[in-house]
Amino acid sequence: MSITTILSILLALIFFVAGVAKVFGMDSLKKEFKHWNLPPWMMYLTGVLEILAGVMLCFSSTLYFGAILGSFVMLGATVMLWVSDKNQRSLLPLSLLLVCGFLIWQSVPGTGLTWMVLGLVGSLLLISFLLWYYRPTPLNQHGDTEKITENCTVTHGFQEALGVRYHYVSAGDKQNPAVVMIHGFPESWYCFYPQIAALSEKYHVIALDLKPYGQTAKDLDGNHSFAHIAEEIKALLDQIGVRKFHLISHDRGTIAADNLLTKTGMQARVMSYIRMQQSFNEPHGKPEPPHKLMGSFWGTLVFRMRFSMWWVYTKSAYTKLAISKQVVKRIEKEFKFKHTALAVPLSFKTTSFAKELKDRQEFIFEYMTMPTLILQGRFDPGQHPEEYAQAHSIIPNAQVKFVEAGHFFHVEAPAETSKIFIEFIGQNDLERLTA
Repeated sequence: MSITTILSILLALIFFVAGVAKVFGMDSLKKEFKHWNLPPWMMYLTGVLEILAGVMLCFSSTLYFGAILGSFVMLGATVMLWVSDKNQRSLLPLSLLLVCGFLIWQSVPGTGLTWMVLGLVGSLLLISFLLWYYRPTPLNQHGDTEKITENCTVTHGFQEALGVRYHYVSAGDKQNPAVVMIHGFPESWYCFYPQIAALSEKYHVIALDLKPYGQTAKDLDGNHSFAHIAEEIKALLDQIGVRKFHLISHDRGTIAADNLLTKTGMQARVMSYIRMQQSFNEPHGKPEPPHKLMGSFWGTLVFRMRFSMWWVYTKSAYTKLAISKQVVKRIEKEFKFKHTALAVPLSFKTTSFAKELKDRQEFIFEYMTMPTLILQGRFDPGQHPEEYAQAHSIIPNAQVKFVEAGHFFHVEAPAETSKIFIEFIGQNDLERLTA
């Protein structure tokens, strides 16, 4: 029996078993396709193609076509390897692609079509090897310390909150008033590092990783609505002993922070609120970020691309001022924790700009009784200064201020942002004023 025949039979068996499992809808496979943000019919279609490829590989007269079909099935496997962290260090996708290429080579060597298909298989092998070699960023351990500036060291912490393991960093004397910071998309606690360092001189700063970013658990089968995430954040703060605090939030983190105010007792615990880069009492300005796309399979693919964070922070219209290469590199690293690209789209499926505006108008605004600073980047292309002109009339304790930068002004103009934070919190530090 020739090596070609043996490989054909083995590959046929692999395809057939994998295809049958998909056609019969194994629960574990259903869960994987759901995590990949793919529609259920895609699993059944892939199964049918795999069975067809397996059958064709069993007959010498169709071996060539079976190998071609198999290579295209493996194109799907390459995409799955791209989307999922599950197959890291697994040689299976690479091996199957290599076998497909070998069978095509043996079937009809030397024709133009063969070279085209071999080129496809070779390209897939190269892409798959790069994806296979990719390693997610390793997690910190509870109690690890990290020096973020010359004069500031943070401590990494992990705490379970409503069944979800949250990651946060803390800095400064625990006896000082607390400041809680909630980042937005596509960031982590680290994007506040200049402000953490500045505030930690007089405050106890807690900067968390919003679910499912950074080192917080991805909770792929959990509730990713911002109302529920706010419940988790409340539980987290209760668990680590944070009572009264100043609240700072940015972008998607602001939706979580808005909802946090509505939770039992939280309104009285927030001494002041710095609310950044989020719409207020008007629909989101144009252009709107493509949240529907971000919540799809294509969003997952984009989030896995290594250059996506680099593009957002260096080339997109959302950034006005230059950000250091070191900071951008760290932002990319923070977005590479295992399953982040699978989990981030989940939050975009649970909300919309229209729902968020409706929530604010119907009940959230009434909870903003604490001194509130609406802080925006003047050059954010989708959130225009005129949208905040009447904010003070809706929230009596609100004031509006603009930083001459883009959407990510906390890393574009870190010194100016830190100064604004310190001044506003200092003016509204009830614990100091009443001491």
